[in-house]
Amino acid sequence: MKKFFILTLAFLVVLTSSPSGFGTLAQEVSDLKLIVVAADFSDAPHKSEFSNMCDELFSESGQSLNRFYKEVSSGTIKVSQGSFLKGGWVRMPKPITYYAQDNEESFDIRCHEMIDALMHEAAKNGLDFDEYIKSWSQPPCVCIVVSGGCEGYTNFPKNDGFWPHMSMSSVTIDGKTIEFLYVLVCEEQSVNSTASQVMAHEFGHIMGLADLYDYDCGGPFKEGDCGYPVTCFDIMAARHKGLGMSGFHREKMSFLRPVVVGQSGEYDIPPITTNANGSYLIVPIEGTKEYLALEYRKKEGIDAFWGGIPSEGLLIYKIDDSVTYRHRFNSGDKNNHYAVEILNPGKTEWHENACYSIESGHAIASPKTDPSTLPFDKNYTKIVTVEVLSKLGPTLKVRITIAPKENVFFSMDKNWAVTGDLHKTCFRVKIFNKGSNPVMLDCDPQVFGEKNVKLNPDNGKEISLVLSYPKNKLGERLVERSFSVESENQTFFFKVLLRNAYFIMDYNSNGVIEEEDLLKIFSGLNTKEMKYDLDGDGVVGYGDFIVASRYIGVKYK
Repeated sequence: MKKFFILTLAFLVVLTSSPSGFGTLAQEVSDLKLIVVAADFSDAPHKSEFSNMCDELFSESGQSLNRFYKEVSSGTIKVSQGSFLKGGWVRMPKPITYYAQDNEESFDIRCHEMIDALMHEAAKNGLDFDEYIKSWSQPPCVCIVVSGGCEGYTNFPKNDGFWPHMSMSSVTIDGKTIEFLYVLVCEEQSVNSTASQVMAHEFGHIMGLADLYDYDCGGPFKEGDCGYPVTCFDIMAARHKGLGMSGFHREKMSFLRPVVVGQSGEYDIPPITTNANGSYLIVPIEGTKEYLALEYRKKEGIDAFWGGIPSEGLLIYKIDDSVTYRHRFNSGDKNNHYAVEILNPGKTEWHENACYSIESGHAIASPKTDPSTLPFDKNYTKIVTVEVLSKLGPTLKVRITIAPKENVFFSMDKNWAVTGDLHKTCFRVKIFNKGSNPVMLDCDPQVFGEKNVKLNPDNGKEISLVLSYPKNKLGERLVERSFSVESENQTFFFKVLLRNAYFIMDYNSNGVIEEEDLLKIFSGLNTKEMKYDLDGDGVVGYGDFIVASRYIGVKYK
């Protein structure tokens, strides 16, 4: 593929009116014609031939926009140039810093002046809008690539470079106003992407696809903390690193139909790049509107474009179908709950090792693994475990196990205990099995006093925790500790607040436990207060005084 550098292009594309669903668009349209015009600036002249841009768009053999959508659609979409071949570099009357200027509310605030000039120049050179409108339907679309550097999340604002985006504009020629969608990309991309890759992302918006990235990650959209829910494995996940297309978006475009898995079994999954039957599995989580989506990613087809996906194997997505699919739908909430999120066993920020495989050492995803297959909605009634059974090959064999949720609940008379670092406090917890099957719980005997707890259906048992205050937190009045017990399929958590015995025993608050403190506490009516139950036996008495005496003379702050 020819190297692509600086350039400003506007392709005029004509798009069907945005469908309410994504079902039939790709099936109805086969040849999508783009008009290509290019603009440069006195302070940012172009660096490559106009023909190089056309190769990036329409090549049948290179990693072009056309080949990307032709392969992802199994040949139902072709992107071509149409009859307008007179496009070329058009020098804008003003410098790039005029058109690409940003302000506090927006970016590239005068780019519409540039677009208007490009469209008028194209019309002078014989552009027939009707040809391109017929290729799609109203409104037409203009895709613009500009010369100069690329503005992005990490370098915003940048007044000598444009922000690649998709939006809408209009032009009036010979008294006729034509409204159009447009895509704007830059000739000079970052080191992490090429022009055709950015165009494939923005062209996805033309086709009705939404971004999969978190808009809070920077640039003019930054509002707070952000995360990276999908990253490398979908062209819509990031315009500079997104690769291939997920089954989630292939289904949106009707390039494939998912297989819905409702019971346990083994499945041979072909690569998602084939769009074959069984290449995209969804496992609904009963009791919720969430599901797991499974696909096999191999570095072939469009998954090999632009350097290729970073790893191969099974991708598992958590998808929340209750979130409406729209602009910015995947920005997440305050709990980093995303509508579409890849389980990421490799733990790297950009999901370079997110694929499950025998080769990677990550072959199982379950409610007990990290990351977990449990949904965000706690009303689920079934749990799912996925295990990769075969090495990477033409297909990938996986086992999907769907089992009833084990209903284990915890009950405590109070959710706090007073303890220190020189003694241990007994804390009683009642565990109930409200399910229909027996449950065997595995416990830490150093904390719970016993290794295994068996609970019959609709039955409960009281167990005791042995607690002490963490030595590295002695300067804090209160800490929260999380405890867990495990069944064969699940891990159950509960929390206890630990109140610092030093602060309670230090009656005069001088930072040292003295005899005077203990005499004032245990010789008066204050002994009726349960906060002085230091040994956890449920009463305040002589045993607590004996425990407290261990702390005499200790300076804790």
